[in-house]
Amino acid sequence: MAKATGFMKRKRKFSAFEFVLLMVVGQMAMVHPSLSGMVEAVRVKISRVALHLRFTAQAAEFLLACLKLVLMTMGNGS
Repeated sequence: MAKATGFMKRKRKFSAFEFVLLMVVGQMAMVHPSLSGMVEAVRVKISRVALHLRFTAQAAEFLLACLKLVLMTMGNGS
């Protein structure tokens, strides 16, 4: 799904799955989410700038596609 939305074009240290986890679960654990806090929350070494550069239109499309998949799965009673 990450490749289909253009979010991931090649294999990276910071995976699409880790990005989703950070955006969903990681945000709930942070009182005041910040790039510094997010970088500390992931186990992969990534800079604040590198993480900031991931926030693109393709990232938004990818997260929306993930949300739609979850909602479809929940709607099917699975």
